[in-house]
Amino acid sequence: MKLGDAAPFHRPRQRQRTGIFTPSCGERLMLQQLFCAHCRTALTKPIDVETGGYPAGRAWTGYGCDPLTEPGHAIVSSDPMVWSEDANKKPPLQFAPQYWLNPADVVGRVEDVKDGRRLNGCCGPSGHGGPNQRCLKCKEEVGTLMADCWTDHVFIPEPGQTYWIDMK
Repeated sequence: MKLGDAAPFHRPRQRQRTGIFTPSCGERLMLQQLFCAHCRTALTKPIDVETGGYPAGRAWTGYGCDPLTEPGHAIVSSDPMVWSEDANKKPPLQFAPQYWLNPADVVGRVEDVKDGRRLNGCCGPSGHGGPNQRCLKCKEEVGTLMADCWTDHVFIPEPGQTYWIDMK
């Protein structure tokens, strides 16, 4: 890559940052709970899942990014968190729809994978190395944690490794 060329991976379009996403009236999709597809262990408590995408009024500020949502709330987006315009270099998180969870919602239920290459980042995992979190019980990979100083802090479950159950 030459100086001035576009970076291969892109972040969501920048918007003005106003804080953590809080659901507003009429956006509630449903109450759901995330499970490991391999051992059927609950990876979260029931969570309010909202439709939308990257929260309006929020932009990447460079350092010290916060979680996208409050604990107990998630966003389901039709746009991937990270994407590439190069068809030959698809990043691991280039799939949709994606569920974006507060990392606090999976604490004590997932752990880092053993492959240090997928935990790259200076202040925490950037999430660009592929799935970096595994189920605490069965040790299968279940998602990607982004928690570096230049990324939003978010847990993104892998669709083939996890499933959601509607809670009534």
